[in-house]
Amino acid sequence: MKKRWARVEMMRGIARPTPAFRTGPRGTCVTSIYLIYYMYMLSVYALVESVHGFEWDTANETKSWIKHAVSRLECEQLFAHRPIVLQHDAVHSHVEPRFVALGRTDAHRLLFLVFTVRHQLIRVISARPMSRHDREAYENAEGEAGAT
Repeated sequence: MKKRWARVEMMRGIARPTPAFRTGPRGTCVTSIYLIYYMYMLSVYALVESVHGFEWDTANETKSWIKHAVSRLECEQLFAHRPIVLQHDAVHSHVEPRFVALGRTDAHRLLFLVFTVRHQLIRVISARPMSRHDREAYENAEGEAGAT
């Protein structure tokens, strides 16, 4: 059985996975789980690209500043720079869909951001500097985006 594995390509400056296919018996093309993942991730990126601005909760903004020294401006800058790594946070999406973003600010500070989208506005829930594990994931995505 011949396999082509998924790779990451640049689409509008954002790293996205490309679909992979497996060739089944008699040369039939069997769509792999990567295509389902790809379609889902396209919807996540489309959701983020369709927003019109930010909505801020004073408590969350203050919490991010006091605990992690991450300002409101830095959170907004994260969405202006590429590459940005987005992922759905299924574990914490009980009430509303939550997403995780890994990205860079104007000052090249690497941030981990948890947010939701309400009425086409990004609502930041939490922001902190990236951990070592987060930095490795971001640098891998950055390398894959630059390779295509």
